[in-house]
Amino acid sequence: MDDEGASSSGLSTSHDRDSGFDPTSHEAMYKNKGMTPDAMRKRREVACAEIRKAKRYDDLNKRRQMDMAQANLEEESGYEAEVSVRSSSAWSQVIAVAGHEQTDSFDFHFYKLYGACTAMDDRIFAKLRGECPKDIEEALDFYRRRFRTSNASDVADEIVILNLIPRIVELLKTGPTFNIRRTATHIVGAIVSVCSTHTEAIVRSGVVPDLVDLICSPDREMRELTLFALGNIAAECCEYRDLCIGYGMAEKMTMIPNSTMTLMEARCAVWAASNLCRGKDPPVDLQKIAVLLPLFNEALYSNDTLIISDACRAFGRLLDAAPESSYKFILKANTIECLVEHMGNPNSKISLAALLAVGNIVSGDDEQTQSVLNCANALNYIHRLLLDGDQKTKREVCWVLSNVAAGTSSQIQTIFDAGIIPSLIQVLKTETFQVRSEACWVIANMITGGNREHIAGIVREGALTPLSDMLTVMDCGVVVMVLKALSEILECGEYFKVNGQNPYAARLEELNVVDKLEFLMLSANTEIFFKACTIMEKYYLRDDNEENNAANNENNVVRNHKLNNFNFS
Repeated sequence: MDDEGASSSGLSTSHDRDSGFDPTSHEAMYKNKGMTPDAMRKRREVACAEIRKAKRYDDLNKRRQMDMAQANLEEESGYEAEVSVRSSSAWSQVIAVAGHEQTDSFDFHFYKLYGACTAMDDRIFAKLRGECPKDIEEALDFYRRRFRTSNASDVADEIVILNLIPRIVELLKTGPTFNIRRTATHIVGAIVSVCSTHTEAIVRSGVVPDLVDLICSPDREMRELTLFALGNIAAECCEYRDLCIGYGMAEKMTMIPNSTMTLMEARCAVWAASNLCRGKDPPVDLQKIAVLLPLFNEALYSNDTLIISDACRAFGRLLDAAPESSYKFILKANTIECLVEHMGNPNSKISLAALLAVGNIVSGDDEQTQSVLNCANALNYIHRLLLDGDQKTKREVCWVLSNVAAGTSSQIQTIFDAGIIPSLIQVLKTETFQVRSEACWVIANMITGGNREHIAGIVREGALTPLSDMLTVMDCGVVVMVLKALSEILECGEYFKVNGQNPYAARLEELNVVDKLEFLMLSANTEIFFKACTIMEKYYLRDDNEENNAANNENNVVRNHKLNNFNFS
């Protein structure tokens, strides 16, 4: 279940990573006063080049950006903003030319503009490479502010191309002042929030164990920055996740003093810890992160929306990747009840994250499914999400219900008792194909695992019409599933014959199912072909020999009747 990516909660952002929008340059675009035609032409060319870059990012949904507080942005106006925007624009153009083979007439203007801006970059570069603490702080602060005011990807590209990562990592480890080490940590966190390539460069630098050691720093801001960086590294892939765990990240997080933890730090901690549960190839070693389970359980009772949603997401990831035998190790007595209650939360982020976790629980054995159904209002909350949720939520609800419907007959009955069947039929009639196909699984599982009363109840609610409509979709898996369900329905109809006629077969014939079956008998899919043929032969085709025998028997009766009359007379 992408799984949804890691939460972007807790740290706000004042810029869009995908658009690269800069308010200063945007404002200047409409101010022509004092500009020559050449200058305006160059500006248009530069703007066109920015649009043509079309830079792609890697799985940014799982990443979290730095806190871009408006107060800080207002403080960092004036000289720094002017230099930052101009320098970033220049580097952006050079990188775009190098990476996208733009060899047209714009290239001359790129390099000319770049040459006009390199003086400031050279001075910053020299200060960063120098030994004077004041100069180093100024250079690091320059890049830190650029991440706030410019396109983060362009700034990260510049740092990578200039090969500044080793120097920044060195300053993070052994900087002469604490402020230098903290600012270097800030920059490392900003770099890993951009894309996979930059994260790989940071990991190769060997900084992960040093970041793990900083989790227990006495400085609150340093702890937040460290958790932010490690959370994004762990979210990148299973290899980096296990690398962070191997250096003791989980154990270090339990050592953060609760008495001094702020709301922002708590958000960062739960978010970063939830990223240690990501991935299934391979799944995380539960023994190595067992120390975090009390943190997740405690977070479920938080009053903060972001903390609760990340805690629910953590349980969802663990249950999704872990074998069913480990569920009892992950879930405490009150954890399931708390997750069920969060399905009824009015905040959609919390309710969806809780729904995914509960869905993984009911995908286990019948006992685990029953542990959810035993919770008060479990199916009521699920029903409400089916009625009011968006398309994604409705799909997930149908997935949860399909797992319940795959359980025992009594568990199927709870779906009837909750009044969910009419809503499912409505979804099957009106929603998008993706949602309808998931709803099909619910109905099919109930028909396959239920008793005759369940099947009759589903038919009475009007399931035959939408099910027959699903025979014409292009998804072979859905068609096979519907054919299996119709076969079960028709077999059940044999027990409810009226005057020797199967009422379900007659109703399906009215819905032109025979024509659809004849079409499916031409399918290249062997499973579809055989199932369609079986239904046709069993319920809709009469054998020619049987018809001839019936006709002969009828003639014999008439002939004998006449002979008897003649003989009698």
